[in-house]
Amino acid sequence: MSDVLHLTLANASSGEVPASAMEPTAEQQIAIAARGGNLTLSAGAGSGKTRVLVDRFVALAEEGVSPTAILAVTYTEKAAAEMKQRIVARFTERGEHEMRRLAESAYISTIHGFCARLLRENPIAARLDPSFSVMDDLTRGIFLDEQIEAMFDDPWFRANVASFARDFD
Repeated sequence: MSDVLHLTLANASSGEVPASAMEPTAEQQIAIAARGGNLTLSAGAGSGKTRVLVDRFVALAEEGVSPTAILAVTYTEKAAAEMKQRIVARFTERGEHEMRRLAESAYISTIHGFCARLLRENPIAARLDPSFSVMDDLTRGIFLDEQIEAMFDDPWFRANVASFARDFD
């Protein structure tokens, strides 16, 4: 099993301020240059997480790692889209069109998006209907309402619901 490097970046207001916007801080440089395992990057807003992940992604590609072999996971769809856009833009600026194309199909997403993609690419191995879909919030709410209604319509549940409440007193 590979090592995992856990780094926490300081917020821009409380951490080291770079000499120029083009130069990463010392702790950002550690995260960009770290090799030999997986990297977990934890930081607050304004600390340069996206910049570090973009620089790290591009550096790995420059070292010969295919963008399609790099997994970049973040918490929000907005952050994932911004990260992918910045990576694609960096390769476009450099005229590296093949790398840009590969980066466009790279695994840069939220954990939910990554898992959904993995399942869509391998539905039979996951024993899923290939036409499965991920439940949105509205559908989930309707599903839960229907299940709760069905539960209260169940004669056994109605006969035993009082004993459930006693167990929590």
